Amino acid sequence: MNGKKYTFKPLNKENIQDYLDVADNCSYSFAHDLEVSLLSKELDGKGDGGRIIIYETERKRPVAVFSGRMDKKKIGFTPFAFNVLNAPFGGILIDSGFVKEAALIRNFVLVNVFKEYYRNKLKIDYISLIVPPKLTIEEPSSIFKVLPFHSSMIDLNTILYAKLKDNILDELNSTTRYEIKKGLKNLSELKILNKSDSGFSEHFTCLMVMQADELGISPDSEISFANCVIASNCYHALVALENDEPLAAVIYSYRTGIATFSSNASSRKGKKLFVNKALLYTAMLDSMKLGAQYFVLGDGMEFVNNMPKVAFFKRSFSTNEVVNYRFIYPLSYMGYIATAIRNFGRLKKIQQAMNLHRKKETYD
Repeated sequence: MNGKKYTFKPLNKENIQDYLDVADNCSYSFAHDLEVSLLSKELDGKGDGGRIIIYETERKRPVAVFSGRMDKKKIGFTPFAFNVLNAPFGGILIDSGFVKEAALIRNFVLVNVFKEYYRNKLKIDYISLIVPPKLTIEEPSSIFKVLPFHSSMIDLNTILYAKLKDNILDELNSTTRYEIKKGLKNLSELKILNKSDSGFSEHFTCLMVMQADELGISPDSEISFANCVIASNCYHALVALENDEPLAAVIYSYRTGIATFSSNASSRKGKKLFVNKALLYTAMLDSMKLGAQYFVLGDGMEFVNNMPKVAFFKRSFSTNEVVNYRFIYPLSYMGYIATAIRNFGRLKKIQQAMNLHRKKETYD
């Protein structure tokens, strides 16, 4: 794992602070990655090897990190299962004190990390690089400078977000405004807990387990996520209580002017009273007090993945939509096959994105 000027180590319990220090001191900081880092810490450093720290060899200082989460994925109707490294937010984060060495660091990542480590040791077929939301929204012309590792394959997607301002409620559609106002009236009669309040952890975890049961997934993953939210300084969460019964919860993160909706959970009563929507609106207002200019709601193309309810919920709070990009960097022969398959379906996805924009313009 040694290079001439740099070396690297996988993220583990002993070096997690180095990882966080770089993430906190880079040009583009990302709350989502801290979530996984804290989870790795909670699991005694038993990560999957997808996250690495790059050090300056001579002085052993951390200069950059590469963030990736290993996964197995089938594409289309093929019988193949590809080993994928999902790299959210561009993957590489370089400490602001070493930006002059960016070209050298990126070359080191390309040769020593991508090929020698991810391909040869972890047997990764391809890396999926996602553009940082902050770049997509504010500096789209900088995308190709931040993501130098990519093939010609570009996977289109959309990001939904709200540009925060005092009259944000007036920017939403009439149905959402009505539901939020009704929910706020009901919410005024409830108790709202944040992470520092007594009893928050118990009620918050209860709602997350309830959601896992509703979705038919293992409660263990939701409990782990709940513990991570509770422990993380970059996560904010609210819980609405009626007497001692939790009705709804919302989780969002905040870093460098951007708040990002992470998840929410609600009982049937909470949905019926629109408390879940009122709580998300409250979170948007709270994030403004923290300094957020944008509230990112996430992927705008869930309908492609059979998640129309999620897409509808996010879209109802969105005031803006921007095209996002995913770059595929193949590492193995299987990776090149995956890229070819994805390219085959690309035209259909572009057409779906165009239709979505046309529908939105019609509604507006």
